[in-house]
Amino acid sequence: MIVLGLIQPAYGGEGDLIPNANVNPEAKTWWVNCKSLAIKDDCIESVEMLDPTTGKWTPAIEEKSEYWKPGVDLPIREANPAKPKCGLGNASYADYCYWFKGAAVDGTDQMLTATVYSREEVPGFPRISLTLQGQNGLVPKKSKIPANNNAWVALKPETTLRLTVISDTGAQRAGIALAKMKNPSLAIEKGSDGKFRLIAAGSVQEVNEYKWFDRDKPSPCNAVGGNDLVANYYNVEFAINIEPYYREYAVLQGTPPGGIFITQNGGCDSRVTVDPSTQMIQVVSTGTHYDVFGDVIIGWVEASIRGDMVRKVFKLEPKTMNQAIIEVTSADGTQQNATYNTRYLSATDVVEIRAFGYNFSSKTIKIKLPSPSATPSATPSPTPTPTTTTTATNQSPSSSNQATTKPTGAKPKQKTLICKKGKLVKKIVGSNPKCPAGYRP
Repeated sequence: MIVLGLIQPAYGGEGDLIPNANVNPEAKTWWVNCKSLAIKDDCIESVEMLDPTTGKWTPAIEEKSEYWKPGVDLPIREANPAKPKCGLGNASYADYCYWFKGAAVDGTDQMLTATVYSREEVPGFPRISLTLQGQNGLVPKKSKIPANNNAWVALKPETTLRLTVISDTGAQRAGIALAKMKNPSLAIEKGSDGKFRLIAAGSVQEVNEYKWFDRDKPSPCNAVGGNDLVANYYNVEFAINIEPYYREYAVLQGTPPGGIFITQNGGCDSRVTVDPSTQMIQVVSTGTHYDVFGDVIIGWVEASIRGDMVRKVFKLEPKTMNQAIIEVTSADGTQQNATYNTRYLSATDVVEIRAFGYNFSSKTIKIKLPSPSATPSATPSPTPTPTTTTTATNQSPSSSNQATTKPTGAKPKQKTLICKKGKLVKKIVGSNPKCPAGYRP
């Protein structure tokens, strides 16, 4: 964690030291740009941004900090907020900064810094943190809640970034990845130098969180029966925590590294459990009901699971998986409707599962991976990337399974219904599709 001292008002010109303002991140634990090291391991190899027009990755323009020194806890220096510069302001701890032309929220050049480190609380089981932080880009929005009417420095929503780090041992020991981005992707590859890379990517999203400061009291997000809280913190960032296959994830020991990547936009708390005996992944995700702008938050959760993980842990063949079953249960035990879909990507041998369209308060999201016998078809789809879309109802997994095991016959004609709620648009596919509550055709 990065702990920033109190930044005093400006005392001098750009680059001057700010009295009593220090960064205290245990600097020696940070992974820096590989160009800064004589040994090319546990370092940052590249930062890239996806060009949505061409579909190609654009490498960042790298800038070396003139103030950085290996293993030194650098003091914060004066920065010109109108003209970001590597090594100044909150970027003083970075050895390299990463620029992307015109990529900031306001159309200016986006400057990023990378904070990457790994710690072993238990020998052989590293916890890995991967973060790209925006140093500029004011979000041009005004909150309906006066107390939350701030100017946030954040990345441009929906920007897709990719971070590659060289870590010969860390990549091979990577566990389950957790984040708050869409389109999660985590790959472990061996380079031509014989060292393993950890390649993480995702599309950054607007996440509304609730921060409480009296840690002696339980989070108000977890109030019995849910909450009607309004978020007090807004963020758009690239941040991935990789937890080792240990303690609650010990059941995954002996499986491929980085085999499961779970992302969601709960802004208070998130816990993931994996139960191979029931073929279930459970995400306990709590969040505020309203965002910092006073609007109801629409929840989403996405999972990316490697095919070899599915085969080893859940004893299933991902090529024959038709549709994961997803339940969203509120704190009072009632179930919410959610739209969800499953897709198998043969090129990368990955199963992608997505659910969205529910509201937050206190939620338990259950992802069940059904065996082929519980799905309409037990044979592989003729297409390489089969996709199915379903709108979940308040039925239990067992009743849903029963609905899919009716005698075969003429397939009902599938219809597509476009549902709208303000700027939100959903596509519902089914034989008799209906719009979720609050949406209209």
